[in-house]
Amino acid sequence: MSSDIVAFPDDDCSYPPGLLQRVAERLTADPDLDGLTGRAEDASGASSASWKADAAVLTDDNLWNRAISYTIFLRRAVVEQVGAFGTDDRDFSRDRSKDRSRDRRRY
Repeated sequence: MSSDIVAFPDDDCSYPPGLLQRVAERLTADPDLDGLTGRAEDASGASSASWKADAAVLTDDNLWNRAISYTIFLRRAVVEQVGAFGTDDRDFSRDRSKDRSRDRRRY
């Protein structure tokens, strides 16, 4: 990896103009954040009713209505600490979160 921020875009998604800049600015402004995530929206701006709009600490219990792969942006150091993973690593957050030395932060 050569970038400071790692994203997981799908081949059928697109980011709105300025999103990557906003992600970079937010992570630069708060060095304690390990990453960011957000709601997925369709072209009209609508998202699933199950998506929560308020800020929260990600946990095993709320992860599934707070993040989806293409809305996750992590610092390279976090990805390097967790290690390589792929689409078959379904227990990524549950298995590896206990190994992290940093506190979970609001994303």
